[in-house]
Amino acid sequence: MEIDDQLDALELAHAEAADAERDDRLARRPRPARRVPPPRRTHGAPLDALRSAGPWRVESDGSCWLDATAPFGSHAPDALVRSYVEGAMGSALLGERLPVHALKRRWAMLASPSSDRTAAAAGAARDDAREDDARSARAVASERSCELFHNAGDARAALAATLASRGELVSVGEVPWPEARPLPYPAPRLGTHTDPSQTRASLDALARALDAGAHAIVLASPDALGRALPPGFVTEVAALARDRALVIVDEASHPPGRAPAEGDHLADVRVLGGPSLPGLVLVRGDADVDVDAPDAEALDPVCLARLDAWLSDASTALDASLETHVLERLLALLGRFPDAVVAPHAAGGLFGFELPTPQDAAALWAHARAAGVLLGRRGSHVLARVGEGWTRETLDLVFDALRRGLKALEAGLPSCSNTPAVSVSTTVSATNADSDSDSVSDSGSGSDSESVSVSVSDSDSDSDSVSAADTTSAALVRVRVAPPDEAETLLDAVVALEARVYEPERRDPREKLGLAFHDPAGVAIVAELRDAPDAPWRLVGCALGAPLERVHGVEGCDDDPLRPAHVCLYALATTLDPEARGHGLGLRLKAAQLEGAAALRRADGSPRYHFVTGRMRVGVTGAMSRINARLGAYEVRRIAGQYGGDAAATYYRMPVRRFVPFSALARTPARSPVVELSGAALATPAWGTILRSGALYGPAVLGAPAHRALDHLRALAPGYALDVHASARAALAAAITSTPRPTSARSSVEPLASARSLGEAPLAGPAGARFALRGDDAVSIGCAPLPHPADDLDVALAALRALPSGSLLALELVQAATGRVVPDGYLSELARAPVRLVVVETATFGWRRGPSPLGASALGNRPEQLVFGRGALGLVWRRVEGRDAEACDVEDVAAHAPIDALALVRLHHQLEAARAARLGEDDPEPWLLDALAPLVHRGVVRGAGLYHVAEVGDGRALARKLAAHGFSTQATAHHVTFAPPLDLGPEAYDALAAALA
Repeated sequence: MEIDDQLDALELAHAEAADAERDDRLARRPRPARRVPPPRRTHGAPLDALRSAGPWRVESDGSCWLDATAPFGSHAPDALVRSYVEGAMGSALLGERLPVHALKRRWAMLASPSSDRTAAAAGAARDDAREDDARSARAVASERSCELFHNAGDARAALAATLASRGELVSVGEVPWPEARPLPYPAPRLGTHTDPSQTRASLDALARALDAGAHAIVLASPDALGRALPPGFVTEVAALARDRALVIVDEASHPPGRAPAEGDHLADVRVLGGPSLPGLVLVRGDADVDVDAPDAEALDPVCLARLDAWLSDASTALDASLETHVLERLLALLGRFPDAVVAPHAAGGLFGFELPTPQDAAALWAHARAAGVLLGRRGSHVLARVGEGWTRETLDLVFDALRRGLKALEAGLPSCSNTPAVSVSTTVSATNADSDSDSVSDSGSGSDSESVSVSVSDSDSDSDSVSAADTTSAALVRVRVAPPDEAETLLDAVVALEARVYEPERRDPREKLGLAFHDPAGVAIVAELRDAPDAPWRLVGCALGAPLERVHGVEGCDDDPLRPAHVCLYALATTLDPEARGHGLGLRLKAAQLEGAAALRRADGSPRYHFVTGRMRVGVTGAMSRINARLGAYEVRRIAGQYGGDAAATYYRMPVRRFVPFSALARTPARSPVVELSGAALATPAWGTILRSGALYGPAVLGAPAHRALDHLRALAPGYALDVHASARAALAAAITSTPRPTSARSSVEPLASARSLGEAPLAGPAGARFALRGDDAVSIGCAPLPHPADDLDVALAALRALPSGSLLALELVQAATGRVVPDGYLSELARAPVRLVVVETATFGWRRGPSPLGASALGNRPEQLVFGRGALGLVWRRVEGRDAEACDVEDVAAHAPIDALALVRLHHQLEAARAARLGEDDPEPWLLDALAPLVHRGVVRGAGLYHVAEVGDGRALARKLAAHGFSTQATAHHVTFAPPLDLGPEAYDALAAALA
């Protein structure tokens, strides 16, 4: 099938899938609550982002897994969901940028020792409201400074480049620092495996490295395997390195704020990061390290919004009781299986242990998966990460799966090949849901001018989702919308119910409850029970709601940021008679309330409600909290001093439909107010429309792999398998170091093992012939430079003919840094050269040059690998023969080097828009050349298609000038890149020409 035909078929399939998902609601298919005997299913279906939460991963085929590999330790952590649906993430997606200086300061405060945090907080208080003031960019405390990067990989690379010329770099721990020479790791201090002699051996090895001239020491705490450094180790290293070497503590393999390094105040440099978060380099003022950070404008605003949400959440620290429970269970495993469990470790929510061989680890991983538990695996290690939403019970499920798997290994039983998943039970025990006892003053009884109607299926006949516990009780229990002609009778019954259930101070006034019955936009759901089929119905429960803007004098409601938008239903009361337990009424009541809210429409037909909000008393409403969580609730804020002053309330929000960011609905410009000219966007899709559909919820909040985007990217290169990496640098390094090498007897080059499963591939390998054109990015990865044919074709051809047979040549058809183009004469000779070819598509990817999505399509010989990358996303297409289309498991990689799935999804939408633009009648390339004409007289403009680079006297000054006219460019000291979106109109090019004139 031709590429265009395959892309057409994919676009149709994706549109049909999106249509099928558009009306998906948690009220109909709640999130999982418990395990039941699993069906025989295989893990690997696309993630159901709506139903996955906390430790539970639900897939599109209905299977459910207890997931210990989620990037943040949990699916849909509250901070990120709140940021998304309340506007911060949506605003970032639509082009708004956050104050980078303020984020640097907050990020560094989290990374600093407590004394530094106190000083930073005091400084912040004196900064008035100017969080982006230049003073706060560097001064976290008087002795600390910090720089932000696209991701932890870029932060490490920038720091390593600074240190490369100063001496040897050594490391202690499993960290992706390929430039560093690894030294023995000190023994983990857990259980009976404490080994002071190994700690001493590590310190002795460090002392010898320092004596030999090592300039810097990288300490991983915890490292990528979750091992923490022994107490006092950093202190001893700092004493050894005093005045001789830098001490670098690397915690970028861990979510921030989870496990601060012991003795971190002694570190000269800290490197932090986290799954789907930017990287940070925090430098002590006297450390003499100059890190070349990227321009703040080049940082991805969505990554910054994600970081802002993470930093603003008070629940990022793991519950200490869970950490204690993890340690207890690990020690129990160690005592039961002393020969199998080697070096157990636990730090900040990441725990695991080593097994004797990688084969044992693979078998244990398969046994756990057969039990419905997803673990991480790296070599002979098995790993698990816990976070928000985990409980002792879910941890017990993980350890029970580990214990059963270890018993099977001990007995020599084979691992299961058919792996069942955990089925989701949609029935839960009924709950006694305490109602909120706060008083509500009505703003008036005037009628709402909106036209509304409610239609909710009675649960007696709706057995597809939240049904009664059994068919017998179903005939005796019903949940329904209160009809208008029964309002007063039912309201009397509700008041009487609260009198029976609650003490006087917790009963709601009649006028408060009446809002649900009498307001045209109110929702009143009642549950009724009868003792026999011919007996009368009597009310045993209710779920009442009224417009949030009608509720006054209630903390949480009055200052809700969505209150002015009139899109929230406030849950006035959810009450259930204790005698009605056992019928699943708690879940049925709340689900019916959501269905009722979803059914309400405004006069113009648009939805009346997007969210249901409410308050619950912390500590006494556990059952209702669990039901709300099953239906998508997240905590907006915790309010102290409620219910008489001695209790706290949680103010929650849950979506009525899919998770869709409301604030983005009111602001949906066709394009960003800033026009990107730096290649950041291949095209400018209608982000507002995409946001409204909820299509970006899963990747934006969960960081889960985006299978549709992967299918799209695979289809761009028939005959190639796709690998995804955590950064552009990692992708290029992996392509160079893992390209298959000749195996003939004449070759003196040894094959290199693929490093794609490591996320960050080694930048140097066994000696081999690896070359790149001078100025190409691959030179920085370790390729020897060749003359560029754009400078002197004859010299370049002579160098090409002199290459040894079987050499690897990494080639940029259009050089990203300078815009130099490889001429046809060189490509003709290259087609006959006996070299293995890796084509870097940085400047030619996505229809930017010619009618094909990849520039390499025009080459006479098929490259071994194709590479594209930008910032936190790197792609490698590996040539495969026949039907061998194996690609790496992105989810496994994400457990060790998390992939930014939002970047994948955004690229997918940009590629669709770019293809549509290229299929149009207008060719924008002449418009770009006309706009750049003023620069031709002042410098050199090189490039092809929609990628040109201008060499000017002061690139950054020109970038600032263009920014004042609304154009964002990528600039260096002497070059400015012009890579506009493919769908940019002629009027924008006219404006660019005017700005350059």
